[in-house]
Amino acid sequence: MSVVPYALPFRTPIRTARVRMADRRGLLVRVRAGALEGLGDAAPWPGFGLEPLVACEAALHRACRELRGARLDGVGDTEAWLEGLARVAPAAAGALRTALEDLAAKGRGIPLAAHLGGRPAGDVPVAALLGEGPAAALAAEAEARCREGFRTLKVKLTGRVELDRRRLEAVRRAAPPPVALRIDAGRGFGAAEAEAGLAGLARHAPEFVEEPLADPEPRAIARLLCTCPVPVAFDESLADRELRESVLEHGAGHFAVIKPAALGGPRRALALARDAREHGLRVVVTSFLDSAVGVAAALHLAAAVGCGEPAAGLATSRLFLRDVAVPPPIEGGRAAVPAQPGLGIELAPAATPNGARVRTGTPAERLA
Repeated sequence: MSVVPYALPFRTPIRTARVRMADRRGLLVRVRAGALEGLGDAAPWPGFGLEPLVACEAALHRACRELRGARLDGVGDTEAWLEGLARVAPAAAGALRTALEDLAAKGRGIPLAAHLGGRPAGDVPVAALLGEGPAAALAAEAEARCREGFRTLKVKLTGRVELDRRRLEAVRRAAPPPVALRIDAGRGFGAAEAEAGLAGLARHAPEFVEEPLADPEPRAIARLLCTCPVPVAFDESLADRELRESVLEHGAGHFAVIKPAALGGPRRALALARDAREHGLRVVVTSFLDSAVGVAAALHLAAAVGCGEPAAGLATSRLFLRDVAVPPPIEGGRAAVPAQPGLGIELAPAATPNGARVRTGTPAERLA
């Protein structure tokens, strides 16, 4: 086993309510058995409720020491160890599980989607995440994405009411229905103002508004889901057991955003996706703004879930100037599911085919 730090520069810095990020930092996990290698990606997002990156790296190096030589067919001991790791470092455990699933699929000679019980090939419709510019720039970008074949667009709110109003109106003029519009509220509404705030967004006919509550707790979630005028999607709330149970109990007709990198790996995320569907929620599989390895894992999960609609949130690799591998291609608003065994992608030894180098930590690779 080995751990490889990476830093992928954004074309334009990403801003959230908590941080401004010039690059995306994470850790690739490489697990080898004989001639085969499995890959996983750990890139905990600040404020998402996962362990900090430094703690994630420490946990993965501990795994390198303690799991070295483990038998992959001795599921019990390995899985029990991973369960313990997940309690303190869920992102690390998810990356390790992804690498082990990739390795197992390669051992069977089938794509990860088929290994998870889904279709072995095909494509998945994906949504385009728009940038953070002013209204005119956002409208031009929306028109460009629609010309490329995207039929679902996503806009992140800034928290400035008048600016957000202009931006959403511009996007809707440039991309009217039937183009679907997703609005990421970024937990921007207090419980008392959420209903009125969502009513104000309803005129834009959103497919859903993601994570509107600034302080989600079970009773507030239940009240919101029973009264809100637009569909609501839950993302980071699903990583919390108590909040997840409230969403499943009251969320019929709403949306569950499934990130395998934040939910314990692809098989755990698949179980949650099926559970959400059984409770009447619609499932949207997304990446974690992570590397091509994480995007490929999420794409295979989307295929295994059987995502036809709604579109998956996987068109995120274009946000980077360079990547650790060539991401799955997107054409006409659809991402091609790799047909090769496992994830179906390979790390570039020193550069991607277009010559973009991966900046790693020091040392570049730490072997167990």
